[in-house]
Amino acid sequence: MGNARMYCVHNTFVPEVIFKASIEVLKTFFQNQGFMCQKFGSKEKCRPCAPGLFANGNGMCRECPRGVFFQDEIGSKKCKKCSNGNFVKEGGGLSALDCTTCPDGTDHSRHAGFRACFCKRNYTRIDRFGLCTLCLPEGFNCNNDFKSLSRGYYWNWSFTGMNVSLYSSFVTNLLTLNDSYDPSTTKYNLKIPRVFKCPRPENCPNSDSHTATGINGNCQEGYRGWLCSKCQNTFYSVLNYCAPCQQKWWIISEIIITFSAGLLIVILVIWKNTKTLKKDERLFVNKLSSRMKIFLGFYQVVGDLYESVNVVSWIGPLRYVGKLISLVSLKLLKIIIRPQCLNSDLLLDPIIRFNIAVIFPIGIILVMALIYLICKVYLQYCEKTINAENMVKLDKIKSKLLTYVVLILFITYQPTCDAIFEIYPGACDTFQVDREGNITISLLRADYDINCKSIAHYQTEAYIATVLYVIAYPLILLILLRKYCRNLPEEKVIKEINNDDCCMNSLSANEMTPLLSGHQATCRTIPTCLKFLTENYKEQFWFWEILELGRKVGQTMLITLLGWEDALTKLFTIGTSVLFLSLHVKYSPMKSLFEQHLQLFSLIAIFLNILVAAVPVAVQYQATLSTLLILLDVGIVLAVAGEVLLVLIRCVRRKVTKDD
Repeated sequence: MGNARMYCVHNTFVPEVIFKASIEVLKTFFQNQGFMCQKFGSKEKCRPCAPGLFANGNGMCRECPRGVFFQDEIGSKKCKKCSNGNFVKEGGGLSALDCTTCPDGTDHSRHAGFRACFCKRNYTRIDRFGLCTLCLPEGFNCNNDFKSLSRGYYWNWSFTGMNVSLYSSFVTNLLTLNDSYDPSTTKYNLKIPRVFKCPRPENCPNSDSHTATGINGNCQEGYRGWLCSKCQNTFYSVLNYCAPCQQKWWIISEIIITFSAGLLIVILVIWKNTKTLKKDERLFVNKLSSRMKIFLGFYQVVGDLYESVNVVSWIGPLRYVGKLISLVSLKLLKIIIRPQCLNSDLLLDPIIRFNIAVIFPIGIILVMALIYLICKVYLQYCEKTINAENMVKLDKIKSKLLTYVVLILFITYQPTCDAIFEIYPGACDTFQVDREGNITISLLRADYDINCKSIAHYQTEAYIATVLYVIAYPLILLILLRKYCRNLPEEKVIKEINNDDCCMNSLSANEMTPLLSGHQATCRTIPTCLKFLTENYKEQFWFWEILELGRKVGQTMLITLLGWEDALTKLFTIGTSVLFLSLHVKYSPMKSLFEQHLQLFSLIAIFLNILVAAVPVAVQYQATLSTLLILLDVGIVLAVAGEVLLVLIRCVRRKVTKDD
């Protein structure tokens, strides 16, 4: 071999070649033939790689990697492969006999690669060289031998016994399809959290969950927190959809305009014109207030439904409709003021809303009492005397202040009840965050950032508030109305009607059809502060507005406490809608035919919204249904606005005609 000298090496399994000349040429030649060359002093020693090894092309012999590879010959540049479905577990296989069958759950129709075979479809593993198990729970994507999140699902790695960093390293290991993986990360021995379905799947896109860096999953822009249900600091909630905050000057302008309009409406409704009316004539403000009661009642129920159920996607222009519904639902702090948009630290969580809900009724009563006291002191000490005229003034002031109190509490009753109900223990969701069920966490459904164990004292206060306000307020109204509207036998009613000037108006056939058979309501003068409750109802149905309060609170209470997924919630809300719809059709309790039809329309709309929420709808029909529901809901607004506009036009025409 030219200038080289070759020696036979005795007593060794692998022969040794010693050469002195053309070292680089010979070295390259032998390396390409599967030899390992090493320099010892002035000599280069090259020997063929032993069985189980292969030459890596850089003058070194490497062990055949773990997986499909073995080598039963000497001096090889690459390893041989086991047959499909077989692998060498520890690497360095010396013969085909070292190939063993891949573990359970693996795909035996493919070669093993650099692992113990790839997993079957929808199987997963926690050991690169271990078995694969069926990926049973819904919400996992197991296409790459490991568990990752599917779209619309969420998991949390912050609990004891879980380590997302180690799992991410393991995922990186599995995604490495050659022998450059890190041998120290071939297993993950800790817990993997359970997955939970996001209430709104689009909030949890998990677009990078199949990668090691995105294994945690990700929320849609604007969302954060548990189940991606919270808004980021620069976003605010519109029926549980997060919309970007506008500039501060725009928000302040909206606040001023909204509260000015609200104040104007309240003043218009309360400070009524006291002119003498013709028989059966109604003031415009009375008509407006009765329409607004129907309007508010409808949107308060629908607003709570939309916050709990993913019925409509409030994206694009629909976001403004959602803002309108939230505004009418009196979620003013969340929609109009948007404190988190003014300052990121001003988060309006359920605890703050509960405190406001508890303090607000007390504050209203105290403020009105203080105003009355100031007026009384002024008349006593500033005018130096209390005469009959001043007493009349005080009575009028007292009457108007009472009207303010009752009306404001009536308007805010539904959102106040919601704020109380949403911190009840029943309004908490319990999650088992590990598959074994050893780790559980109870979070408030209205705000998953709040642990229910930390608000036990608030829940006790919620029970007290329920008794003192949720139950007491409508009960007091019912007792007061009952005092002035008594159900008597029909013959006594006719006698009282004949003897009572305030009841000289003739009753229609419908009005003489009592809800309680054989009884009729007498007509007595109802205090001003209670008139708005009965003004739009026929006399025998003086109690109907209290029933409506009960209906609205009952429907929204179960949605808040039990959640929409509970069967009792669906049964009660649908049943209540059908019941009240039937009662309105049968008894026609309202005086005005337009208001009767408007209320029927609102009840039908509520029923259809609830029905769509309760019945699963195919994806291809969801957009169409969303559009139809929005048109239906907006129809209530258009009906009220159109009728009010028509009445105003008639009033203007009548005024112009009278002046002419």
